[in-house]
Amino acid sequence: MATKKEATSKQASQKKTTQSKKPAQNKKSTQTSTQKKSASTQKKPSTTQHKKVDEKAKETPKTSQKEPVVNKHVLIGVGIVAIIAIIGVAFALTQGNSETQSTTNVSQSGLSGVVATVNGEDIMGQEAAAIQQQLAVSGENITTQEAVEQAVRTRLLKQEVEEKGYMLSVEEVEQRLAKQLQSQGSTIEDFKAQVSAQQRSYNETIENFRFRFSVQTYFSEVVDSNITVTEQEINQYYQQYKQQAQAQGQNVSSLEEVRDRLVENVKQQKVSQARNQHIQSLVEQATIEYKY
Repeated sequence: MATKKEATSKQASQKKTTQSKKPAQNKKSTQTSTQKKSASTQKKPSTTQHKKVDEKAKETPKTSQKEPVVNKHVLIGVGIVAIIAIIGVAFALTQGNSETQSTTNVSQSGLSGVVATVNGEDIMGQEAAAIQQQLAVSGENITTQEAVEQAVRTRLLKQEVEEKGYMLSVEEVEQRLAKQLQSQGSTIEDFKAQVSAQQRSYNETIENFRFRFSVQTYFSEVVDSNITVTEQEINQYYQQYKQQAQAQGQNVSSLEEVRDRLVENVKQQKVSQARNQHIQSLVEQATIEYKY
């Protein structure tokens, strides 16, 4: 799995590469996409199970497990970085990867069968279980409900990336990996050998990279490109830095000396916030049914 530093570097290079390769249809306007989603939603049968919950229902959700409640949960504690780091695991499962499914320990989480539907697509228990286990490895424990909610968000991102034409092919992923490996004096064959030595599936690993690269490119072009940093924000951030440095008895650098670093920090904060808001907007527009 790529580190945050690697992901940042990858986003920069991937944006340039994708811009030259992306077909014209990828640059649909936000208005057109919204209309398409609206039309799609209207075509779905209006049943009790697929109605969006109103504000009153959110405040007093049903407790009966026999009747699934349509709800739009907000995952607490798992930010956008964690999302991008783990979405590939669940995505590999949606591709019908038997190797992944057989190695996912569903019994520990108690999840099995269909645990939710997102815009008519089923989400299986092993998808949520894989996310829960992956986060546990990194030291973050989440509940079964949060794991299912995260699987829902993963599927929404998958649907959005595919609909907007940002999903990369396996060949494109391998080409990008080959270029990166070449810059490090390595090759795809070396990479395959390393994956095999770790007793991991190469196909699963490529699927993980595929979705991660695709989502990163999508965010970079659809969300991040709209982020700007104002002088007021830079000054406010500098004052915070200044107060913190003084409180710790450290020397305070001038604004000119730390300006570039401050701009990058402010931008990263705004990017993270914007991405989370974007994902939440997808949740609010979707038809979601929980069945666990």
